[in-house]
Amino acid sequence: MKKKLQLAVVLSLLALILASCSTRAYYEETRGQGGQQSIFADGQNWSTAPNATPIPVGNDAVSDSGIVSDNGVMILDATQMADAVVTAPPTVPDEVPDTDTPSDVAAPVVTPQLVDTAIPVDLMEPSWFDDALFIGGDVCGTLAYYGEHSNGGLGDALFLTRTSFTLSSAVNGSMALAYRGGWYSIPNATKASGCNKVFLVLGIEDIGRVEDEAYKKLWSDLITAIQETNPDVRIFVQSITPVASGHDNSRINNAKINAYNEYLKDYCTRSGCNYVDVNTGLKDANGNLDSKYCRDGFYLFRIDTGETWANLLRNPNNYAFDPRG
Repeated sequence: MKKKLQLAVVLSLLALILASCSTRAYYEETRGQGGQQSIFADGQNWSTAPNATPIPVGNDAVSDSGIVSDNGVMILDATQMADAVVTAPPTVPDEVPDTDTPSDVAAPVVTPQLVDTAIPVDLMEPSWFDDALFIGGDVCGTLAYYGEHSNGGLGDALFLTRTSFTLSSAVNGSMALAYRGGWYSIPNATKASGCNKVFLVLGIEDIGRVEDEAYKKLWSDLITAIQETNPDVRIFVQSITPVASGHDNSRINNAKINAYNEYLKDYCTRSGCNYVDVNTGLKDANGNLDSKYCRDGFYLFRIDTGETWANLLRNPNNYAFDPRG
């Protein structure tokens, strides 16, 4: 009986030794295949990806597969584990070196990566303005200069501008626009041009000169006259541009300009016109006309503002509704 007990003990010891050797062989075979030893995100469990391609290890090198720490261990995130993890090897007995145990490896710290969520805008082609007519006074002069000297920055758009030409003078007939040897009102100039789109760049000079209701009536009278003379022409009303910091007053200021722009946007919706917001893109962080665009310290633009202005017009997001439709 005693001999049988001794024999059983010896056989048990032999079995234990064989199991240990088998586990070590499996572990060494896995490493010999070039497999990356990986750690789950919680830093607790081993997994093996035998077919993974070895990655050069530097100080916290970063690869498409994850983050490689100083000791060459690949740290996988939760999404990578689903694809890369294969069956885990058997538990290794105590004789496995401590350097291979996950308890000595600090749990990875995941740092959120900032993502640029800005969506690029596809600007309209300059050729979209080939059949457009721009009408305005002094403020529109900068855009006219750009259009005529930019080698097609706004396509073949036509510009009819005149110094001191205002919304009031356009409606009451005290000033007209020169075109091909004749003088025209805005409705008749639009018809004579043969353009299918007309952009109105007017209004800022009139804000401090007429009362609120009279100002609104000037806009409605002008747009109605254009529509009656040119029923098939698409009308675009450009927002009133801002004034520079320190140059507004009780008669003309950005608060009043913003209020009128809201009125124009609403009126355009009701009257079948398209409102174009260039006001926002010309402001600084405080809501005033950005000083880099200002020529007179008030509201007139520098010549080199033309490209910025044109890009605002080419951005379909600045229109009340998609102008390409």
